[in-house]
Amino acid sequence: MQLADDLFSIGYMDAGVGRSFGRLKEVSLQNKAGLFLTSAESDVSAAASELFKSGWPSDPTEDFSGVSLLDQPGENTWWVVLENRGTWNCSKAP
Repeated sequence: MQLADDLFSIGYMDAGVGRSFGRLKEVSLQNKAGLFLTSAESDVSAAASELFKSGWPSDPTEDFSGVSLLDQPGENTWWVVLENRGTWNCSKAP
């Protein structure tokens, strides 16, 4: 069954994969500055820079439990700082 065959269903995919289809629309999320942006309109690097200013531990052995990757300040930041840098071929799974 495909997602299109299931009435009122919602699917998720990485934004880059969705853009590669060319005909799918990406959701705009409201950032901390109150602006609605898609990941393509935002600056992920700016969000990461803000993250490093706001309490990223300088030592990788320190406690990261207070670090949040979500909703960093800045007009061009997107709500989610994470980026997908890998691809997997699941069709060859054992």
